[in-house]
Order: sequence, then structure tokens, then C-alpha cells
Amino acid sequence: METTNHDSESALNFPPIQLDQLNWFSKEDLRDDLPVVDAERLNTKQELIAFIKEVQEKKIFYIENHGIEEASVEKLINVNRAFFSLPEAEKLKFAPPEMEVDKGGYKGFKKSSVAKVTGIGNNVDQLMKYVFYSHGNEVLYPNEVFKEVSEAYAKKVADLSRLFLEKLFQGLSLLNPDFTYTEQIKDLFLHRGFSRDMMVLYPAVEQDEDASERMASHFDTSLITILYQTPALGNFSESPYIGFELDEGGERIPAPPVRGTFVVNFGELIHH
Repeated sequence: METTNHDSESALNFPPIQLDQLNWFSKEDLRDDLPVVDAERLNTKQELIAFIKEVQEKKIFYIENHGIEEASVEKLINVNRAFFSLPEAEKLKFAPPEMEVDKGGYKGFKKSSVAKVTGIGNNVDQLMKYVFYSHGNEVLYPNEVFKEVSEAYAKKVADLSRLFLEKLFQGLSLLNPDFTYTEQIKDLFLHRGFSRDMMVLYPAVEQDEDASERMASHFDTSLITILYQTPALGNFSESPYIGFELDEGGERIPAPPVRGTFVVNFGELIHH
């Protein structure tokens, strides 16, 4: 994948993509310690117990047969790619003020830093992003189509999040007699939980010399993170960017994009 220098004031071109034309990894490319969970097989007692045992050792896993149509994912990606192709001055019209951190909208290239937020360094994120849904908060949408596509997708992901949390709690109640899946737990985590959805794009531009990562390694403090990845455009042999990686005691475990799947991370609130 060819990279170029990028002046944040200039426009980049992100043409629409077709998911069925990308060079995906397969499930066979995954390490044996990265489980792939079938979302349609989480119903019986045996299936729930097997699910808990399979994912409790690892912080991440893949899900397939999740019910979110590829067409809706492709629409979301392409309305964002069209927006990211606009001149910076136009995109900044939809950037929330710095102090309004809960408001959704655009965040420009190298304008955020996970490293600073988590207190592990000063490197900026080599990416641009759009928070297209923020539960209970205002979102700045560039147009009605963008809003409709974003809200429809956010609802589907929220439903999927609730499904997995419910299956998690049901499984825990079967394995641990001290845990009772009460209506209070269900109401707190499944109905009153806060959700935030964003599109993150890593442009094919030269990385800062002092940046070893495009986004710093970090823990998710949320209950659950659901990630959809697409492969880097071009041939894998030409691209150094595999995708998401799990830092396991200093070892980097690649979790590459597999078509038809999401990567799920039960965050620190669950693990603790």
C-alpha cells in the first residue's frame, strides 16, 4: 500500500468501496487462541457454558452469524468515506467544540490521542474519526442520509451488544452460584447503558517517525466493544497494516479482518 505525506489542511480522496471486492483474511488465518463464536448457538445451557469457558481466558473473540447485514455496514462505511474526502474546512463545520467531549461529530487527522488520555505517552493518533452516535447526546450530522444510515446501524449494534451481555450474564449465572442474573442487573446494563459509535479511518499516509503505533495500546474501560474491520486496500504483501492487535504480556497477537465477523472485547468493567 503506497503511503504519502499529508497536510491536515488538504483533502484526501476516499472513493466508495465494495466489501465483496476486498482481500479478506479467513478464519483459518486466525490463531487457535482467538475463538470464533457463532451468535446463533448461544441458546442452550450447554452452549452458554461453552461460550463462557471459551471467552473467559481471552479478552477478545470473533462473532459470526450476528444478524447485521453486510449491506448496512457498507452503507455506513461509504457515507463516512465520502465525508472524509471533503476539504478539511468543510469537515470542521461538524467538529464539536473541544470542551463538549460527549457531543458526536468529526475529529480530524492527528487531533486525538489515546496515549494522552490514558496517561501512557504523548503520541497522537494517526487517524481521523467520526462519532456518529452518542447515547443521549447531540451528534452533528453533515446530512440526512448520513444521519439515517448512522442511526440505523447504531441500533443494530446496540441490539447485538445487549444480546451478548445477556448471554454473558446468563452463562455466568450457570457457572457461578454466587452470581444471580436479576432484573436490576438487566435494567442497569441492558437498558440504561451508555453507547457510543464511531467510524475510524487510518489514511495511507506516512506515519510520524516517533509513532510506533497508529493508535496507542490501551485497555477498554467499557462493558463491551464491538469492532468491524476492513482490510487495508491493496495486497497484504504491500501493506504493513494488518489491523487490530491484542497485546498479551508484550506479545502482539494479530486479530485481522475476517469477512462477516465482528471482533468483541469484554472491557475492564466485565473482567473486574
